[in-house]
Amino acid sequence: MTEWEEKSLLQYILDMDKRGFSPRINDMEDMANYILETQGAKKVGKLWAHRFVKQYTELKMCFNYVYDFQRAFCEDLELIERWFRLVSNMWAKYGILDCDFYNFDETGFMIGQISLHIVVIKADRCGKSKAIRSGNREWATAIICVDKKGHNIPSFLIVKGEYHLSNWYTEGDLPYDWLIKPTINR
Repeated sequence: MTEWEEKSLLQYILDMDKRGFSPRINDMEDMANYILETQGAKKVGKLWAHRFVKQYTELKMCFNYVYDFQRAFCEDLELIERWFRLVSNMWAKYGILDCDFYNFDETGFMIGQISLHIVVIKADRCGKSKAIRSGNREWATAIICVDKKGHNIPSFLIVKGEYHLSNWYTEGDLPYDWLIKPTINR
């Protein structure tokens, strides 16, 4: 690749990262191979993307996790800190016991998505890399409830569908006390 092509690819990667769609290593290889294919040149080597990232100090590699695009618009750290101060004050004021303080949380995960990916991001970015999910994939949701002492009530799994499938209970590795609820919501 020419220096101009590499610089163009660098700018494209930085632009994608800024928008929340950081490219994976194999995405970078595909982009480079597309450029080379138009010139009739050979494909890039196996470690090309790793060397490319090392060559440009503006880039680094890290693991990402999927982040709901609607949630990205709702973050306000000052508001979150105020909320936890309020909870702490109420806890002390009313003498709430640890065993009476529960936390509910839900997490969504993409069906068929088994692991995190290594992505390329802007080098000076702090914290975890968040990949914004597009909203057009099939997801399941798990709801977990745990008290402050670590005791939990059975978890709840919501999946898209109209019927329970027997293999969810016989072939899966789900704990026996988890509840599964199919939903036809789209």
